[in-house]
Amino acid sequence: MPNFDKKEQDLKTDLDKWFYLLKNLSKLKQIPKFLDKRVFQKIFKIAEMSKMTKEEHELYYSDVKAKSDWNAGIRFAEKKAAEKAAAIATANATLIATEKIAKSLKKKGMSFNDIAEVTELRVEDIELL
Repeated sequence: MPNFDKKEQDLKTDLDKWFYLLKNLSKLKQIPKFLDKRVFQKIFKIAEMSKMTKEEHELYYSDVKAKSDWNAGIRFAEKKAAEKAAAIATANATLIATEKIAKSLKKKGMSFNDIAEVTELRVEDIELL
């Protein structure tokens, strides 16, 4: 590293950029535009974290945990909502099929009480079909 003395404008390859970053990382306040690739951003972020005090680390990880917990809560709520929607859809489909059977039995002249016993629908509901 001591022999690497290229300036920003002289950097041509990614290897040059890596050497520049590693040599100058401790002096950089923010990542230069020419190092605006994801891998360099990650290295810069790691370096920033290594400069943190113990309290800043704890605060950072507390914030990360809170965001993770929030996201987990959202995913759980989405899962429960999807399960409930599926249960409602299944119940509706079952009710539609049962009403269809009740209509057929009603057309065949079966008594409303017998239809209610077979389909578990209320007599009042069968009368409305």
